[in-house]
Amino acid sequence: EIIPVTGVQTCALPICDVHSWMEAYIGVLEHPFFATTGENGSFEIPTKDLADGEYEVAFWHKKLGEKTAKVKVAGGNGTLDFSY
Repeated sequence: EIIPVTGVQTCALPICDVHSWMEAYIGVLEHPFFATTGENGSFEIPTKDLADGEYEVAFWHKKLGEKTAKVKVAGGNGTLDFSY
């Protein structure tokens, strides 16, 4: 099934009519700066082409919702420790 998407948005789509817990999560962004976590919860967002400055990072969890944090990027590097 093709579902047209316009603009920035995130959504959960059911992918199985039998198992209600089977969902796909989709995020449509206006930029290439995103990541998914590894098994240990770590993540890395490529910042090579990101201009120096302060940015807001949004974290989303199915049960815990969305939280944001600020990170400073300089010379293509930035570090952020975050937990729910």
